[in-house]
Amino acid sequence: ALREVSRERAQSFLQRIHQARIVDAYRAFTDETGFAKVVTITEILQGHAATLSIPRYVRPAMSTVGDAP
Repeated sequence: ALREVSRERAQSFLQRIHQARIVDAYRAFTDETGFAKVVTITEILQGHAATLSIPRYVRPAMSTVGDAP
């Protein structure tokens, strides 16, 4: 959900639509390419040295032909 945050005057904000998307992804408890990833505690502890850094688990979705850059 990192891309859902907007910055204003050195503060970060989530608009209601972005909050809803995050909650929906949490409740669905499934992977969503470029947005959410379900991982085990073992994967976090062993595979990623106990870090919760978002880019370690979620990669940006690849653009398709016709998408704006």
